[in-house]
Amino acid sequence: MRFQLIVLFVLTTCVVFCGDTTAAITTRTRFIAVNQYGAPAKRLLRADATPHTDNNGEEERAAWIDKLTQIFKTKPKVDPTVKILTKLDLQDPDLKKFTQKYDLTGAFKALKLNKFKTVDELFTSRNYEKWYAYMLSWNTQSNKKPYTVAKMFNKQFGSKKAFKMFTEATKSKNPFVQQMGHEYQIQLFYQFYKTGDKYKKFVKILGSEEEAGKMFAALTKSPSWNDRQMGGNFATALMNKWADKGMTHAQVVKIDQSFDDPYFYVLTLKAREKQGEPAAKARAAAAAAEVKKAAVDAKRAAAEAAAIREAGKYARRV
Repeated sequence: MRFQLIVLFVLTTCVVFCGDTTAAITTRTRFIAVNQYGAPAKRLLRADATPHTDNNGEEERAAWIDKLTQIFKTKPKVDPTVKILTKLDLQDPDLKKFTQKYDLTGAFKALKLNKFKTVDELFTSRNYEKWYAYMLSWNTQSNKKPYTVAKMFNKQFGSKKAFKMFTEATKSKNPFVQQMGHEYQIQLFYQFYKTGDKYKKFVKILGSEEEAGKMFAALTKSPSWNDRQMGGNFATALMNKWADKGMTHAQVVKIDQSFDDPYFYVLTLKAREKQGEPAAKARAAAAAAEVKKAAVDAKRAAAEAAAIREAGKYARRV
């Protein structure tokens, strides 16, 4: 506060003694402190300023403001080893101490996030909130690819258990835990996905076609159009295999309710293909017969033409 009063006094003195005394008494003055980027301005403006009155003492005023500008621009030296905490971190001084003691993986273990009995207890715990806040802070400071919950859970629990935990979360009575479960399922998909991947890769990672189907179904429920398209493509390939294996509609819907209409459509197409097989075979046989007949006719025509030529040669000799 004392510094601000000193600055105000300096500015007032500059205005009074550098400009016309009478004009200074009768004229309101205003200081444009910062521009749109937050940098201090270098001029004193008066409401009735004219080119003449502004030019008087301009160099002297500019010198004063230059000095003030340097004061405003001066930044304290910061130890580069000290972490720059986010606003979320600053609200929790305990978190600041915690981040100085552990890295992200160490914090996960120190908070014993692998010891909770249920996903509801885990995702609503203070320890999880603390670790999640640390992850956000970590991502803002790291030059590497950002960490996600799915990445850490995959690392700590393995892919199968991590996905099972996220699936359990989607069935929680707590809407916030439900939402987290859906989001983390999708995160885990992209943790594994690379362009050109087939559904078989996810079957291998998750241990079964049923679990892979649940993951693809999770993507089809995403608000993102790209996620839904991706999930639909993988799910369709898997449903076609299920149909070829003879899995019933009830069996597939039991895996995930969202397969209800899509699998019915797949079964319908498969049935139509089977119904059309005899007719298709008959058409193929008829086409083959036509090709064979055409070949025989062409061969006969060639033989007749050759006979006619030979007869012509004989007639000329006679």
